[in-house]
Amino acid sequence: MSENPPANPTPAWISRQGQVHGPYTLVTVEQLFRQGRLGPDDLVSVGEGSPWQAPSKLFAAGPPPPPPPPATAVAAVAPTSRSNPLLWVLPLVAVGLIIVGGIVAGVLAKQGANAVHDANQAERCSEQLKVLALSVRMYAADYAALPADWEAALETRQVPRETWVCPVRADHLPYLHAPAPDLGKVKSGDPQTPLFWEPPLASGRGPHQGQYEVGYADGHVALRPEPPGEKVTPPPGKVANGPTP
Repeated sequence: MSENPPANPTPAWISRQGQVHGPYTLVTVEQLFRQGRLGPDDLVSVGEGSPWQAPSKLFAAGPPPPPPPPATAVAAVAPTSRSNPLLWVLPLVAVGLIIVGGIVAGVLAKQGANAVHDANQAERCSEQLKVLALSVRMYAADYAALPADWEAALETRQVPRETWVCPVRADHLPYLHAPAPDLGKVKSGDPQTPLFWEPPLASGRGPHQGQYEVGYADGHVALRPEPPGEKVTPPPGKVANGPTP
């Protein structure tokens, strides 16, 4: 178990089962202890004439921490100027595509929702014109006359005021109505007799892609490129009317 000690070492001896082995360097003896090759009954003497001690007492400190990883291991994984640029460009491109895709999907979803909303509002406009036309027809049938004040007369028939305004319009102008339609045609529900229609927008065009929705005496609603009567802007808070065609 002996070895040739280096220059100026700290000598150490090992006593095992009554036999002395050495000299070794103190570093070597400590390595043997750390490796578990010295038993609890072994003794160690350091230097000439020093007392024998148990290795666990002599080397009381815990085992040394493991050596740090070689610097070359870190350098192997660290990006260098010679690394393939695609290794870091491609992930950035992928993240950018994901972000752009999310934005585009959000815009398309919003446009789709707006289109559905506009379609629903246009359908409500048609339903309101039907309600107004049929309400006037029932009034004419009940009283054998047309109302002097159409708005007031329809309110007595539980037609709310908001029914007079197309939900598509931002200016909240109410529908126009024929001032003096033929009573007989109204009572009979003539499909050619217009009763209500929409005023033009500020641009002079119809509110439904340039067209006008018109409610007829039989209750049906149709789109027309031009309103059936003269375009009349109603005063604030009142329903406007216009001449019959």
